[in-house]
Amino acid sequence: MYHLAVRNNKCSTNRKGKDYKVLPEGILDFFPKVVSDLFLEDNIDEFTQDSFGLRYDKITNRILIPVRNEKHELVGILSRINAKEFPNNVSKYNTFISYPPSMVLFGLDRNLKFIRREGYAVLVEAEKSVMKAFSKGINNVLAAGGSHLFEEQCELLIRLGITDVIVSFDSDKSFKGVINSVKGLKVKYTEIKFRVHKVLESPSVRDKSSVFDMTEWSRSEIENHILNYSFEI
Repeated sequence: MYHLAVRNNKCSTNRKGKDYKVLPEGILDFFPKVVSDLFLEDNIDEFTQDSFGLRYDKITNRILIPVRNEKHELVGILSRINAKEFPNNVSKYNTFISYPPSMVLFGLDRNLKFIRREGYAVLVEAEKSVMKAFSKGINNVLAAGGSHLFEEQCELLIRLGITDVIVSFDSDKSFKGVINSVKGLKVKYTEIKFRVHKVLESPSVRDKSSVFDMTEWSRSEIENHILNYSFEI
């Protein structure tokens, strides 16, 4: 019964007013904290898993990833099936409790103070890339939650004073398409200095979805690659 009640929660959204309501924190109490072996194998260490509050749902056998806003308020929950092999009709990742992705940047609750210290943010697609970076000691990374950057997310960046942004989307995306998309946002949001990371320019990264999948690279090597292979548009 409790499981149905929890799953029926959702973060209500008002796009016209560009506002949303947060979820009750007590929802997480139904799910035990966990250290996932699958996440460890993906080079997301135990400290990082604890920092991002990973949980486990026994009924669905899924690792739960709480999604929070910049105020550390709970706005939704993502999940990953807790198995290496599963049927084709089962989603590897899904939204356990829905939230407005256009109004959230994953990692802000943990990384905002580091972004302000570093002076720039690295914007990636996947939430796990944020955690992989965090495990390497790279704490100025945020996830858009997909290959599209929304206007609301740009407005959130401006509101928080984040105006130097390196877009480092996955290497399997059309680089030209990413550039054109960012150029369109640049026209409207002139306050933001957009840089695009040319991940495909490095042969050693071409077979990786993200530069943060380069497990043999040190923190400085990853940071230098992002800075040296990025250009302003």
